[in-house]
Amino acid sequence: MRHRIIVPLALTAALLTACSSGTDEESSGNEEVRVSAAPSGASDTSETSGTSGDTGRQAGGSSRSGKPANNPVAQRYVDAVADEDVAALAAAFHEDAVLNEPGRTFQGRDAIREWAAAEVIGGRLTVLDDTPKRDGTTLLLRFAHRGESGDGFRARYEFTERDGLIGRLDLEYA
Repeated sequence: MRHRIIVPLALTAALLTACSSGTDEESSGNEEVRVSAAPSGASDTSETSGTSGDTGRQAGGSSRSGKPANNPVAQRYVDAVADEDVAALAAAFHEDAVLNEPGRTFQGRDAIREWAAAEVIGGRLTVLDDTPKRDGTTLLLRFAHRGESGDGFRARYEFTERDGLIGRLDLEYA
């Protein structure tokens, strides 16, 4: 019963926000507001995509897309991607952090910085769900590489914290 009430309210709020943000000149761009259902139990998220180089800004002009991560360490990563800030992304990791991607492992902040500069920065990341765990969180997200049209792909990023930073990040692609 709760979903029957929450979903229409979330949809209404997203549409009102999209319709009321900015002036007519700002709103007349090539942005399209999409409201998509989040995975089981999560609230709906709204995101926008433009037809010319938009990086996933939400209605209202924010550079964030989807829902925020509940975990501040994971949110630093999300913010760095949205801000296209490779230095901030690298700084979110512990100096000797490990990033595991299918078929590849990156050891240390410098290696992770190089990976992020080549493959992450400039892409669009949308948080769909956030599942806390004892020592971090797991984000279900959608990611589209720089210049990639469409919605990209779904992924699960498992963040393990150490000393207030990302100590390990395991990426799994759907």
